[in-house]
Amino acid sequence: MRLLESILLAVVAATLLSTLSLGQKRPRPTLGLCALGALIALLQAALEGARWQIVPAQALLVLVAVAALLSFRRPAEDARKRKRWPRLLAITLGLLILASSAALAFVLPVFSLESPTGPHAVGVSTFEWTDSSRPEVRSTDPSARRALVVKLWYPATPPPGAEPARYLDPRVAAGIAGGLRLPGFVLGHLALVSTHSVPGAPLAPSDAPFPVLLFSHGLRMHSDLSQFQAEELASHGYVVVGINHTYDAAFTLFRDGTSVTFDAWEHMGSQKDMDKYISQRLPVWVEDARFVLDRLAALKDEDPRFAGRLDLTRVGHFGHSMGGAAALAALAADPRFRAGLNLDGALFGVSADAKPSQPFMLVTGEKLKATDRQLQRMGMTRADFDGFVADMEQRWKRSISEPSGPRYRLEMQSAGHMELSDASLILTVMPGSMPPRRAHRVVNDYTLAFFDTHLEGAASPLLNGPAVEPTVEFTAFSR
Repeated sequence: MRLLESILLAVVAATLLSTLSLGQKRPRPTLGLCALGALIALLQAALEGARWQIVPAQALLVLVAVAALLSFRRPAEDARKRKRWPRLLAITLGLLILASSAALAFVLPVFSLESPTGPHAVGVSTFEWTDSSRPEVRSTDPSARRALVVKLWYPATPPPGAEPARYLDPRVAAGIAGGLRLPGFVLGHLALVSTHSVPGAPLAPSDAPFPVLLFSHGLRMHSDLSQFQAEELASHGYVVVGINHTYDAAFTLFRDGTSVTFDAWEHMGSQKDMDKYISQRLPVWVEDARFVLDRLAALKDEDPRFAGRLDLTRVGHFGHSMGGAAALAALAADPRFRAGLNLDGALFGVSADAKPSQPFMLVTGEKLKATDRQLQRMGMTRADFDGFVADMEQRWKRSISEPSGPRYRLEMQSAGHMELSDASLILTVMPGSMPPRRAHRVVNDYTLAFFDTHLEGAASPLLNGPAVEPTVEFTAFSR
């Protein structure tokens, strides 16, 4: 919780408690605290930015001020004749509402991203590309073609005083919430989060073009929800290309104001339905990646800043969840991807024949668990679930043991699935016992070591093992 928010909540609590004396004496202390709270509320909104989580506290302040003003019209009462329980009940209810406001502010915080550790500042630019060769099968318009919103994070030299981008455009924040079946305002506070990326900044000078990394998000996620990784990689000299996979992302906003929200909920009823849907959509994501790689070759014509600055002979592909599975499938489909990394992506939908020879790293979180109630919601028995987990593990093992080429596995045994994205910063009650920032540090260290070794030719001792974290296990499979 931010400083002025904390002060405001403390002042509102003191104001509530001061109403115990209303009716016995003039409410000057209460009104004074109300005035102080109003001043802090105005400062908080101006300096930190208003957000809905604090609205209950602000409403309480208004109600107390009204009650204090009304008490001027009543004569002072004999404290011995006056019933105190209604006031005590009201104060207790007010404190509970205040505690709820504080809890919401904590659970859905205005967080900060860790500062990138590389030598470069970071720039960011967004593009829209349409693949005229592919119909958009999910659109109701038969003439529609596959359109993608793509965001590039890159090493930059921002002009002095340039403002970094906000974490999410308010329209995107509302759209992501809607795509996750939440009220649009729930994620509105993410527009208050500041990044370290400067929009439209010039690229940093360099003696050689920068290597390129394509990134794919998870199903019902968004490419902007892994900025902890995009900014870190860009600061170390990579151009990170985040692909928002239209119709499978939580939300996609185009420049003309049109948008697409995830609407395939009928396929999410059970794990079997979801696996079938993923099997149908994964090839689309692979073709998205191949198309984006083609478009990057022509980016110099669209934006001269990138002319001669992208090294398309050194391209990697990584992704989270379904995006990680897509990365492995893309490596098998296109040798232009020279290395790939899977962040906890189950390989359902990936053909058993997908055995790329390029270097590949698998990062997994803690083992999946499910309560009986969760199993019922997923339409699975305990035996079904155990079989699903065993099958997923078998596919993972095959991806890092059967094919030729360098293979690595990083097992983060105390990190939840969503801690491998920004989601654990957005919602602080995500499962997993590893603190999110520590999980992000481990992920970033190994991602950099992997791509530095296999795209930059700069061998890293991290890939020789063992892991330095006590809850992390690292294995390099020699060939």
